[in-house]
Amino acid sequence: MAKDIKIALVGNPNTGKSTLFNLLTGLNQKIGNFPGITVDKKVGYSKIGDNIQAEIIDLPGTYSLYPKSKDESIVFQVLADTSNPSHPDAIVLVVDATNLRRNLLLYTQVADMGIPMVLAMNMTDMAKNEGIDIDINKLALRLGVQVVSISARKNQGIKELKQALANVGTIATQAEGADMHTLASEAIDLTKKALGTSNNYLALQVLHQHEHLNLYTEAQHQEFDKIKADCNFESSKQQAAETISRYRYLSTVLTGVVTDTGAKKKFAFSDKLDSVLTNKFWGFIIFIALLFFIFNSIFSWSSYPMDMIEYSFVWLAETGHQHLPAGLLTDLLLDGIVAGLGGIIIFIPQIAILFAFISVLEDTGYMARVTFMMDKVMRKFGLSGKSVVPMIGSLACAVPSIMSARNIESWKDRIIT
Repeated sequence: MAKDIKIALVGNPNTGKSTLFNLLTGLNQKIGNFPGITVDKKVGYSKIGDNIQAEIIDLPGTYSLYPKSKDESIVFQVLADTSNPSHPDAIVLVVDATNLRRNLLLYTQVADMGIPMVLAMNMTDMAKNEGIDIDINKLALRLGVQVVSISARKNQGIKELKQALANVGTIATQAEGADMHTLASEAIDLTKKALGTSNNYLALQVLHQHEHLNLYTEAQHQEFDKIKADCNFESSKQQAAETISRYRYLSTVLTGVVTDTGAKKKFAFSDKLDSVLTNKFWGFIIFIALLFFIFNSIFSWSSYPMDMIEYSFVWLAETGHQHLPAGLLTDLLLDGIVAGLGGIIIFIPQIAILFAFISVLEDTGYMARVTFMMDKVMRKFGLSGKSVVPMIGSLACAVPSIMSARNIESWKDRIIT
């Protein structure tokens, strides 16, 4: 299949990025891993113009280009390394219209990487329901990119987004924004020279996190460390200064763009739901009841396919013994290889059902609420609320639980979990 352009979907978690990915690609997608790390790599294909075939990559959700987890670190590595097979020709940055200011922080960082992009403003219908009015045209003019209003949940604005992507090469990456060079001009200039690049923000990011990147040689890492020492570059202070600078810039951008119409309902349904799901009493009752339902469903629903798998392998072994000559090779094949495969494959139904439940809970946002609710309890044991679901899930099957534990930011918490 010809691929004329490579597009990456970038955005904060829970902005509808994965829903948009499914709308753009349909069933024409595959899931693998990024090289050297067990982080899902979702790739799909879509026709975005008359003669343009696009390969679309759904990058992990992140709040910033300063990673706090292995998933988030993938985003910067893909955008920074032009030799990376997943490095995009263009970016669709998905933002939540109901929380525009926070989402645009990531936009300003990604835009400074110098890759052409289109801003997909999702959940505009929900923003209107909350009394938030956004002037799309004024925002596009101030940012210097094309902004497309979409509703991934209602499949609205997808055609317009594809048209914008077809013309992405003619769209500016960003109007003049926060000046990162002034934060550490000497260190940035020296790093740009070492990298052979003219991108100020790439140089700044390399100074911040080069030791966590596998993009450079040992000699380059030593050179970056020397630059930081010679220029008194303190990463934490520079990050704080950058964030303040960007939010100051965004305050100017959003003035007159976002207005409160005062039409917000006093207490939306989602707020009522949150008050119940995170309640100190009912929240735990609902969580325990849900876990009971999930575990009961896993064992009851999987019993039929597991019985069929077991019967199939028993039949295969018996048939083999009837038709193959007795001997060491036959015993190795039927009692060793076939029986061993059966012992593994028989658990696939349980794993599949558990994965399905975890996916539904994550997509509906319930996982985030459980994490918030259980955080105080888990802190008493030296863990965070994010450890709850992997630990409880391991009672049914350890494999998906170990995989879900990778999203815990703290290395210590990950190991303990």
